[in-house]
Amino acid sequence: MPQSANPAPDWHPDPVTHARRLARTMAISASALVILVVPAYQIAELFVFGGMNGLWWQHALWRAPVLAVAAVALAWCHIRSDGHGAAALLRLIAILIMTMMFGLFVADWRAEDGNVEVMIQGLIMSTFAVSLIALSGARELLIIYLLPASGAVLALTLSGENPWFVITRLFDSLMMLAVGLLAAELLCRTRLQAFQANRQLHEHATTDALTGLGNRRLLEPQLTAETARALRHRRPLSILLADIDHFKQVNDRWGHEVGDGVLRTLAGRLRGALRQEDLAARWGGEEFLILLPDTTADQAGTVAEKIRQAVAATPFPIGAANINLTISLGVAAHAGESDHRQLVKRADEALYQAKSQGRNRVCIARTPGHHGQPGQ
Repeated sequence: MPQSANPAPDWHPDPVTHARRLARTMAISASALVILVVPAYQIAELFVFGGMNGLWWQHALWRAPVLAVAAVALAWCHIRSDGHGAAALLRLIAILIMTMMFGLFVADWRAEDGNVEVMIQGLIMSTFAVSLIALSGARELLIIYLLPASGAVLALTLSGENPWFVITRLFDSLMMLAVGLLAAELLCRTRLQAFQANRQLHEHATTDALTGLGNRRLLEPQLTAETARALRHRRPLSILLADIDHFKQVNDRWGHEVGDGVLRTLAGRLRGALRQEDLAARWGGEEFLILLPDTTADQAGTVAEKIRQAVAATPFPIGAANINLTISLGVAAHAGESDHRQLVKRADEALYQAKSQGRNRVCIARTPGHHGQPGQ
């Protein structure tokens, strides 16, 4: 994939970032549903079912923790829009949902007039619901289910119940667990495959097939984002616009296949001359644009001169022979522009100046109060 300092604004190819965003979305959805559904059941028990034979307060105590965590999760996801910590909160919500349902199951089992069948139906519904938010698939769901289930069976066993009889009463819930395990694993794998497919599509759409560098589609959003950041935080920003000198003669004399090889070789040299946070892209034809965040005009001029010297000093291989080529570079530093196209225009003007002064040189674009100067 093309090297990049920061991901483009609308796409985050980093799997960790993608996972955090997904977890945040699911945590918000799960929390909202918990806050809507759980109190609805509690109110229905009080006014429709007459307090469930005096178990209303016990039920309220079992439901309170998941409601509290859901409220915290909503607040946290609002504060942390990057999704950090959302996955842990989502897992906690899932465990508390199952803990709540097994707690209600135990409470009604122990009560003389408890409605165990209703709680079993609730367990079935909750098991399926939790399978939808088990981000890591079947293994995660298994842990989420078995931890509170083991606690419930142990509690009833200590109360004198036959554990096998308790497990048989949970048969329908266990069958739903089997279905949920399959659903959770399929959803997990489907999400992963969809992410990988989208990532490949993004790479194909934003990568120049010939050179392997980014293309204009990748660089435009980066330019917009970095220009806005430089303007907002008053940070330096520079760009280089490079063009191979007399490249048309290369194509005319040796053919386009050799010309393509020259472009690929130059792309490799550009990659080797840049920092990890810089971004080089094929801007069009034999032109390359290099984005240099946190770089002043003088620093960018030094980088451009380093690239110019490296290209001029090392011949380009064409089969058994070598040819000597040079490049010209225009440098432009951010001078308060709100539109990155103005910055590119000044770099293009500096490149034109370098060409008109004899090629194989670096020129720095004029900024208010300064004049462009060719590199040595």
